[in-house]
Amino acid sequence: MLRKLTLLSLILLAFQTLGCGKTPEREDYSSYSGLWTTGGYSADYTRAQGGASLSVEIEQTKMTGSYYYNTSSYNREAGVDEISCEIKAGQAEYSFADDGWGSSGVLRFAFNGDEITVTVEDLKLSDSNPIGMSVTGSTVRRQGSVSDPEILPDGGSSGENEPAAYREQCSFWPEVVGWHEQHERTGMDIVMEPMFETDKRKYEEEDFQDCPSLIIHLAKNEIYARHGYMFSDPDLDAYFRGQEWYNPETAADEFDASVFNEVEQGNVELLAKLDHWEP
Repeated sequence: MLRKLTLLSLILLAFQTLGCGKTPEREDYSSYSGLWTTGGYSADYTRAQGGASLSVEIEQTKMTGSYYYNTSSYNREAGVDEISCEIKAGQAEYSFADDGWGSSGVLRFAFNGDEITVTVEDLKLSDSNPIGMSVTGSTVRRQGSVSDPEILPDGGSSGENEPAAYREQCSFWPEVVGWHEQHERTGMDIVMEPMFETDKRKYEEEDFQDCPSLIIHLAKNEIYARHGYMFSDPDLDAYFRGQEWYNPETAADEFDASVFNEVEQGNVELLAKLDHWEP
């Protein structure tokens, strides 16, 4: 009997030493409950200027809520109600059958500090009304975390360090706006995400045959900007700092092109060959 008790004690001691007897800490994302919007601006500003709105209630890892995206140039809103999913390791996903326009797909959520990234994947557009939630995704911050910029008559902003102020400093910004207008994109829609899907789609030379040289130049540099590349050229710096999706974090002399995926690498090589823009 003594031997059995001693053996049992040794086994229990081994479990405690290895941490097997400990109850793992449960993830808790309750602090993310609330309303999250593009840029952290008010819901009214987002509705007027375009952008995303995510309203969630979270009990530990159980998330419910709704996600909407307003496209100001078309004066339309697509969205998904009654979201219900489980958050695991900072990630969650929800499949939707209708975004209000008959389109279906998957919403993927990534919780990262003071931001939530929402990505739209496997989007299947409705044959009868092929617009829907056509954006690939957005990054939202807690509503009210920043003050709304003053909306000026020309669409600019009164904030010195606001993206709109940077756009005003970019000499070729009017030309970019004109190109977007030719493609029926206006307002905040032209700054919410990159112009091209060069991180996901392998482009061919004919895809750019009707593009002005400036747009090809920007398409090439968008690939770098996605990875936080900081531009030394004043116009490029102002242009990308004027984009809501851009996060400057890596100096040019510290940038490592190995961050490009295979698709991006191929597109960089193609666009470098096509890029003949001169200021």
